[in-house]
Amino acid sequence: NNIPVRISITLLFLFFYTLCASQTVIEGHLKNRVNSNPVCDAVCTISLKQNSEPLGYALSDAEGYFRIALYLTSDSICLNIAHLSYGAQMFRLPNKNCLRDFELNEKVLELQEVRVKGSPIWSMGDTLNYNVGAFQSQQDRVIGDVLKKLPGIEVSKEGSISYQGKPINRFYVEGMDLLQNKYSIATNNIPVDAVERVQVLENHQPVKALQDVKASENAAINLKLREDKKGAWAFNAEVGSGGNADGVLWHGKATAMQFGHKRQTIGVFKTNNTGHNLLNEFNGHSLGTSDLYSGEPPLPSDLVNPVSLSTPPLEESRYLDNKSYAFSLNNLWKIDENKSLRIQATWLKDRRRQILNEWSNYYLGDVDSSLFIDEWQTLRQSENRGEIVLSFTNNAPSIYVDNTFKLYGKWTDIQSMVTGTSDLFQRFKTPLLLAQNNFELVRNKNGKTFQFYSFCRYSGQPQRLEVLSDPALQEATGLIVQHTERNVFHTMNRVVGSRSMGRSVFSAELGFNADLEHLSSDLNETRLADMLEKSNENHIRWNRIEAALAPRYNYTGTKIKIELYLPVILTNLQANDKVGDMKNHDFKALINPALSLRYVFNNYLEMRLSGNFQHELGDMLDFADGMRMLNYRSFTYGSGILEERKSQTYTARLLFRNQVESLFANLSIVYRPQHSNLIRKTRFIGDNTISFGEYGSNDRKNLFITAYAGKYFGEIKTNITVNSGYTRMSYKQYQQALILPLTSNVWSAGLKIDTDPVKWCNLKIDANFTGNKITSDTYKSGMLTQLQVKGGWFVFPSDNWQLHVKGEYLNNELTESERMNLFFCDMGVKYSKQRWELTADWMNIFNKRAYEYTSYDGVNIQGSYYKLRPAGVLFTVGFRI
Repeated sequence: NNIPVRISITLLFLFFYTLCASQTVIEGHLKNRVNSNPVCDAVCTISLKQNSEPLGYALSDAEGYFRIALYLTSDSICLNIAHLSYGAQMFRLPNKNCLRDFELNEKVLELQEVRVKGSPIWSMGDTLNYNVGAFQSQQDRVIGDVLKKLPGIEVSKEGSISYQGKPINRFYVEGMDLLQNKYSIATNNIPVDAVERVQVLENHQPVKALQDVKASENAAINLKLREDKKGAWAFNAEVGSGGNADGVLWHGKATAMQFGHKRQTIGVFKTNNTGHNLLNEFNGHSLGTSDLYSGEPPLPSDLVNPVSLSTPPLEESRYLDNKSYAFSLNNLWKIDENKSLRIQATWLKDRRRQILNEWSNYYLGDVDSSLFIDEWQTLRQSENRGEIVLSFTNNAPSIYVDNTFKLYGKWTDIQSMVTGTSDLFQRFKTPLLLAQNNFELVRNKNGKTFQFYSFCRYSGQPQRLEVLSDPALQEATGLIVQHTERNVFHTMNRVVGSRSMGRSVFSAELGFNADLEHLSSDLNETRLADMLEKSNENHIRWNRIEAALAPRYNYTGTKIKIELYLPVILTNLQANDKVGDMKNHDFKALINPALSLRYVFNNYLEMRLSGNFQHELGDMLDFADGMRMLNYRSFTYGSGILEERKSQTYTARLLFRNQVESLFANLSIVYRPQHSNLIRKTRFIGDNTISFGEYGSNDRKNLFITAYAGKYFGEIKTNITVNSGYTRMSYKQYQQALILPLTSNVWSAGLKIDTDPVKWCNLKIDANFTGNKITSDTYKSGMLTQLQVKGGWFVFPSDNWQLHVKGEYLNNELTESERMNLFFCDMGVKYSKQRWELTADWMNIFNKRAYEYTSYDGVNIQGSYYKLRPAGVLFTVGFRI
């Protein structure tokens, strides 16, 4: 089964060998022939013949040094040097590696009339520049519309940004980090005509004091504004109304922003019931914390959750029945060149409704032994979120100080009416409150670096679940109530000392971590608990203390970077289950080595290899032995078992970029075998599913392969990106006393085209295909496939008018003999005059009202039927200053 993978890896390394064997590196120092002064800012190009097409180029630095790496088979090459004060000079060289001095004669260059055609992408050192005007189409309104077109940059449906397959670690506007991880507020609101360039800061280390100590493989995004937009206030307001078969529609937006040299501000208020999800815009995104010194842990997940509120694989505006309100105010004051103060406040209110039919067929051993459940759900969710963030940063080359304090609260109330196999009503109240502070100090002096980091968080989750059965059907059941509360104090502290010795950096890290947790739950439904001989209560105190010693070695060469990390973690865990009168005391020594290597073949191609071993311990929720209810159908309990997870991760990445040709590509292969001493099993009692843990050997193997290529054709203003992926997971599913070895194979492929074939027209196509197949010795599913194609045609009959037609086609498998085909269509017209903008939109013209799809959960099959938004119209008036 692994023969194709072995062949692919063999070909990949043969490719590396071929490239290495044929590479030529030309290095040199440019000097003035008379006084030997270095010549900087000279353009150095390589060509086969004089005045022929350049094959590689570089710009000499302040010392006159340049380096060009390329692959050629000819016997000789031409080095062409151009400078305003030295004219154009050519040197013929043999096609082999060389390092030499080049003396230049000064020449008076008489400038003639020239016509300059700017390149859409160019680089200066580690900074890659995209000319926004080259990629902008007439219908683009905010900078996020252009970011989606830039080759090498990917923007997810939720708004997170990746460069060459890895998430960015910072998002700046004019070099200032106003929004931290909430950068979607900027991408969705900064007008596209305010931005001159999008910069990618490759291998970006945001802490200046760590730039020569801790390397980073992540990139940052920086927006360079037009000169006339810097420091100027910009206001934008929109109001719209319309209707559909369900009632009146509304849309409103107001933004105010200023990006000055000393202060930046952006304030946003938005509201709508048109299916636009504001959560994506105001949520935070991952900032590539694996390459930063420290990272904020994710928010605690809810202790109870409804069966659904799921997201079908189609445009969210097709099905999201929402009423949303959001406000965000963000201010950053630059005290001096290095110091800044930031204040952020966000509030969001989101109400949504979802009507769907879900059916599940659970495999119990053979064709005639299965559990089939078919139900309708009407869910209503009301959620309020509030957040305040205060931070102070001093990012100087010799000292870095950052302190960030956050208050966060979420109050969610979900009501669900269920009919079908069960007839009942359930209500979820899931508040989350937390306060946290993270402080970081870095001191760098004479090659010695001292770091101190401290993160503290307290969170509380007093959550409640109520289930009311239909009295006419189940009088004995009545009202089932569960109170669950989890309180956690988490702290992570580190002290690091580093010493630089030439190209090497030696570091030693001391760490102290603690998790002090308390879980209590009380379920008044005792029938299942009595049947399984389990308590219907939990009352656990979980105290986990860790001390760590972690040496680290970094080597940074001209072409190679190596990092070796060898943390040793001493863990003391005490668990006290007062209900079960069970105490657990464990002391573990964990060693988690990691090694990474980065090799730069030339200006275009680099390879990254990494491997690590991870030994982790489970958490309190897996340990808790009392019965807990997650929703009306799902229950769970642990077994008083401390889970130990051991995993290995091997990663190989190949990155290619040629900014001259506007071509970017990357290939990533990840292999991850895992082992655990805990088996999660599922048992069915009636219509209820019981998830629990038992001792046992639990192995899992994962293989992930992803590939991406993006190319921009400037002559026809066309950007094309293709991506593909393959995932293979081998694992065991433990269900109803059965052990089912399974292999899951998932294929995916995507194509995006954004083109302006003529000045008055823009065309967009976004096609995605996925296929999923589950196999075992005794079970074999069909190939479950889905095709989604989205497109848009924009026509500009004049400077003031814009017409558009958008479509979405879905083809997905429901059963082996039945498929679903859906086609959606939207139309709109826009009229712009100076600062005013009038739009009219007609959504879901064909009035499609339902969508179905099928998915696999191991050997179980699940189907969903969603009610969609009806056809509607919306008229909007916008004004900006």
